[in-house]
Amino acid sequence: VVFLAGTTKKFNYRELNENLVFHSELGFGADVINYEKRIRYASISKIALTQKIKAEAMSEEMRILYVAMTRAREKLIITALVPNLEKAYDKYAEPLTQYKISKANCFFDWIGTAVIEKPNDWIINQYTFGEAVQLNQREVGIENKLGELQLISSNNKAKQQEIENQM
Repeated sequence: VVFLAGTTKKFNYRELNENLVFHSELGFGADVINYEKRIRYASISKIALTQKIKAEAMSEEMRILYVAMTRAREKLIITALVPNLEKAYDKYAEPLTQYKISKANCFFDWIGTAVIEKPNDWIINQYTFGEAVQLNQREVGIENKLGELQLISSNNKAKQQEIENQM
């Protein structure tokens, strides 16, 4: 049994927002500062390096997801905290395109489309935030064929944020 938890947690691209970015093969890219106009903007080299670093980071995230999903022998349980189920269904009902893959912010952006596209391949359980708390769960799970998809919906943003911070 493999648990893939926190699939809606955003990928960490924080280092791409720094004033200076570094790539081990391509070097440095810095922000340009215009003192007269009092503005700061990314140089062309920083933009190029940022795109390269993000592509490499996304490739690593895909590798991690692949490894996690292919290690299950009996059951794969994937958890996802979904703030608004209706919006999630609308978002993931669209086909998974190369553009959508490249703009993913979390694992569930890749997984969600597969779940919505082929609902008969998944057992889907949905819990409201209150029901999940009563079940003493912070998240819910998806299991492929042998299991289930469980989604939590919450209108209580403060409590939801508190739980996401604990993950």
